[in-house]
Amino acid sequence: MAEYRAAVARLHFDEALAALARLTRAANGYAESQAPWALHKAGDSKRTAIVLATLAEACRILGHLLAPFCPGAAADLLGQIGTPPAYDGRGAGGPGLDTLLTWGAEPGPRRTEPPAPLFPRVEVEADEWVVDQGVSLP
Repeated sequence: MAEYRAAVARLHFDEALAALARLTRAANGYAESQAPWALHKAGDSKRTAIVLATLAEACRILGHLLAPFCPGAAADLLGQIGTPPAYDGRGAGGPGLDTLLTWGAEPGPRRTEPPAPLFPRVEVEADEWVVDQGVSLP
């Protein structure tokens, strides 16, 4: 998170988003390495709960880091994990990142919502695009 904060402070938003992508990949790597689906199938409910709680907290923090860039997607993510956004529709306001990014800042049980893609894939037929001087236009 230090890279993200430093990049935002310098107004290097591309670097902040790259740091956010690295954090997202790290959380995904944790999910893959811990395999909560396999833990659940093996009957290890205690370890499954720990892994899922850790992933929910990571998603909460990632949602807050995403908010300045994609407030709608961040609100959707936070809603899916049962954490209402602490800021307005533009991603502004709230208690500030120091509070929001503290691990475990929102203790207690969460009621999750059904998962849905934050950035759904857009399917476009090849013949729907016109190429004019190297620029693709819909």
